[in-house]
Amino acid sequence: MNKIILFANIKGGVGKTTLCATFANYLRMDGKKVVVVDADLQQSLAFHRQDDLKENEGTPIPYHVVTFKASSQAEAKKLMEQYKTFDGYVLIDCPGNLNDPTLSVVFAMCDAVVVPMAYDTDTIRATQLFAQVFKKYSKSTLIYVPNRINDREGTAEEFEKRKMAIEELHKYGWMTQRIKQNVHVKRYTTLFALDREQAKGVEEPFKDILSRV
Repeated sequence: MNKIILFANIKGGVGKTTLCATFANYLRMDGKKVVVVDADLQQSLAFHRQDDLKENEGTPIPYHVVTFKASSQAEAKKLMEQYKTFDGYVLIDCPGNLNDPTLSVVFAMCDAVVVPMAYDTDTIRATQLFAQVFKKYSKSTLIYVPNRINDREGTAEEFEKRKMAIEELHKYGWMTQRIKQNVHVKRYTTLFALDREQAKGVEEPFKDILSRV
């Protein structure tokens, strides 16, 4: 079985890198084969893995973290074709922009994209733009994940606007259950299984993702 799942949005700070690593740990806990591809220019995941290994020498590596090195669409296509031969889940942490010309290839050849988001106006607008652009290049499943959500924030008017915006997003994809604001989920690692609080915080949204992929 092979599934290529992207984690992407053009809005920064929504937690795509954290959720990518956490989803990898979640899959490994269920015995799934996983490889994580860091395609972001900042290479946060790749550096995080290096730091984890320095702090935990001798710890078995649950999955490999590799960097996406493609300077052209032809190179991107070749890499994506290689990923399609992997017997398991390939998770790609994408750049937080739409400027990279190789992204059109990545979008077209994936099975799904997970889009972490928040409910503030700026993030919803950015998410709508991302969804529109993604659908120009791909027929793959688009899955929104409301992340770091505090349901007590907002006025009645803001909640109504949020409801209308979410209905608009549903034109392009599906929405999982929310991940509540949780300090345990933010403290991700690339080496160890999820602890009880982390697993509890992401279990239902992650089940939603797997049901759509």
